Amino acid sequence: MDNHLIVDGSTGEQIGELNPGDRIVRASTAVRYKEWIEQQHVDKDKWIIADFLKISAQEQQLWNKDLSLNEKAFLFSIQPYLSFDNDLCDDKGVQLGTEELIYLTGISRRTAFTVIKSLTNKFILYQGKNGRGRQYIINPWIMCKGVYVKRDYQALFRDYRVRMLGGKRWGDLKEFQR
Repeated sequence: MDNHLIVDGSTGEQIGELNPGDRIVRASTAVRYKEWIEQQHVDKDKWIIADFLKISAQEQQLWNKDLSLNEKAFLFSIQPYLSFDNDLCDDKGVQLGTEELIYLTGISRRTAFTVIKSLTNKFILYQGKNGRGRQYIINPWIMCKGVYVKRDYQALFRDYRVRMLGGKRWGDLKEFQR
C-alpha cells in the first residue's frame, strides 16, 4: 500500500502521514462548519448523551426483510420511550402498559396485540408482568440506551438467535456472560 505523506510546502519536510480513513479538511470547510454550528445554536461539546439511543445497524439490517411494516412502525414509534433498563417508560419513569403503547404507536388495538405477540415470539420484545401490570422490554441486541446491559437480559432473551453472529443463541454465547 502506498504511503501518503504530509509535506510542509515551504520546507519540503515530512510532517505527517495519512492513514486509511483519514481525510483532508480544508480550512474554509472547518470555518463553514463552525459557522453552521453557531447558526444552529448547538453546543457540540454539550450534547446530552443520555438522550441518544443505540441501535445495532447490522442486526436491524438482517431483520428488515423479516419484519412486517406494522412491526417496523411499532419499533420506530416506541424508541423514544426506551429507558436505561431497556424497558418502555414514559418521561416520568413509569412503565408503559399495553394501552399506552396502543395510544403512542397510533395503531389499532388488534394490530397492536398482533405485533406485540409477533415481536415477543421473535425475542425482539419481552412481555412480562410487574406490580402495575404489563412490562415491556426491548432486546438489547436490537436497541438499547446507556452503556450497560442488565445481566438478567441474557436470561430473558436466551433463545434469541443473534443474526449478526450467524444465528447463535444468545444464551450459548459465553463471551457475553458476566
